[in-house]
Amino acid sequence: MREYLWPESLDSRGWRLTGAVTAVGIVFAIIVLGQSTAPASLGDWGDYLGGIFAAFGFIWLIVAHVHGQRQIRDGQKDLENQMALTQEVVASLSRLAMSAQLQDAVRMVELLPVFTDSGSGGTAINPHSVMSIPVSWHARLENQGEGVTLVEAISRTEGVTVTVDRLGACPKGKMFVVNFASKGPIKKLGNLRCYLRFEDQLQRGGYADMTVDTNTPHTEVSCHMGEPPAPPESPIAG
Repeated sequence: MREYLWPESLDSRGWRLTGAVTAVGIVFAIIVLGQSTAPASLGDWGDYLGGIFAAFGFIWLIVAHVHGQRQIRDGQKDLENQMALTQEVVASLSRLAMSAQLQDAVRMVELLPVFTDSGSGGTAINPHSVMSIPVSWHARLENQGEGVTLVEAISRTEGVTVTVDRLGACPKGKMFVVNFASKGPIKKLGNLRCYLRFEDQLQRGGYADMTVDTNTPHTEVSCHMGEPPAPPESPIAG
């Protein structure tokens, strides 16, 4: 309420001061004219009225200055309030964006498959070796997560080829076999590694990072969304 009453009160004060100066001027003029024996000239009246109107101008100059300062302060307050409102809107939008990203991330995790080890071992014997040494290996996996579509297998062990017994739809509960084959004894190669590329229910690409320990034997698989990392470039001999 003060923000609206103050300018009105200031205007009323200005008018009261103007009335007071006018009344004083009239009284002073009556006194001067009553005591003067000679009539006042037009120049005297002009000087007298000029002094009175100068007082009026000074009064309303002060009123206008105070009004201007008040409007500037009100404008600054409105600007500060608008900036605070804008910051609150930006913060709300940021929270909404973070919430949407979090929901997308949770949804993406929910759609990932979970490939678990169901047994592995050697599957073939090298006929040219005196000893029975496996030259291939198989790993049986079961999908205990969300259903996906298996796309391809990519070997990450030099000299080893990788195949999947059946690509395509891999719903929850389905078992499949990943086969590793080499020309020599496969256990001498150490761990067998490969990527299994797949697509989730939203047709987004992902991959399973698979490592087979032929000595244990044990298979570790971790699933991720996105494209599998590119293999490191081989150094060029100088």
